[in-house]
Parts: sequence; structure tokens; C-alpha cells
Amino acid sequence: MNMKTIIKYVTFLIFTILIFSACNNNEGSQSVFGYDELPKIFFTTWAANQSVVKDSIISYSPFVSPADGATYKWTLDGVVISTEKNLKYKAIKDIGAYDFRFDVERHGLSTYRKALLNVTDLPSTTNVIIY
Repeated sequence: MNMKTIIKYVTFLIFTILIFSACNNNEGSQSVFGYDELPKIFFTTWAANQSVVKDSIISYSPFVSPADGATYKWTLDGVVISTEKNLKYKAIKDIGAYDFRFDVERHGLSTYRKALLNVTDLPSTTNVIIY
């Protein structure tokens, strides 16, 4: 073999190794969120106006992304009813309209979803109870 052929083979070999080693990074296939990225809230069902029957259980399981380092707060008329991500709460005994809100805070950044929760004494076809 002459020197030119050897240089070609060595160059090809180095190039091939570099290509395969760059493609073998499994960490790059995982989602990475910035420290200062605002969390997003997703619900399968959420409406600005919601109706529930008094004494019924309201239940929500939101999806939050990114969720690392996030804290949660559910409020009803400004009163904290839960600090868990998923909510199971017995609806109010008093009939009326209430401000209902879900807040997420992550590394000092916060976002929320809010609704008007109408508590009734009779079932209606517009009740939103999610399990």
C-alpha cells in the first residue's frame, strides 16, 4: 500500500468514528427544559364556566410541562383548597358562583387557569366532573 491510500483509509476511519460517536448521544434525545421556561398547563376538559352539584366530588388531573421544580395551588374564591397537582375536592355545600383557579409556579415563574364554578342543587347536562 502506498502512503496516499493509507492516509485515505485513516481519514475515512476517523470520519466514520466521529459520525457514529456523535449519533450515539442518548441524552440528546430527551427533552431538556430551561431553568427559566414558563410551565404550560393542559387539561383534557376545562371550561371558563363550570357547573357542579353541591356535595359532589370535583376531580382534575392536569398535565404540566415542564414540571420539574413546580409547585401547585388550587383556590376557590381565593382560599387554597389543595397544593397537590391532582385535585379531588368535595364541592361546596352552598349554592352559588365561585372563582376557581389552578396555579403553577416553577423557579419563580407562574401561570394559571381560572374558571367560574357554579354550584347548583340539581344535576344539569352541563356539569363538568372529571375522573
